[in-house]
Amino acid sequence: MGHLVLALDEFRELGLDFVSLREAVDTSTPLGKATFTIIAAMAELESGLIAERRRPGLEYARRHGGNATT
Repeated sequence: MGHLVLALDEFRELGLDFVSLREAVDTSTPLGKATFTIIAAMAELESGLIAERRRPGLEYARRHGGNATT
């Protein structure tokens, strides 16, 4: 989902609209812009949840001598 948000952000910066017939998203309309905003919020939430779940595992691995890669 993050790649989609980045691509849509880049389209917006270039003055381009995104239209998906399959998902019925058209960023040139108010509803399409709102849909994009919701997609972006969900991507941010997903990223935050992943980080939140990783943090305790990394701390546990560090405390117990495991390989705690970031």
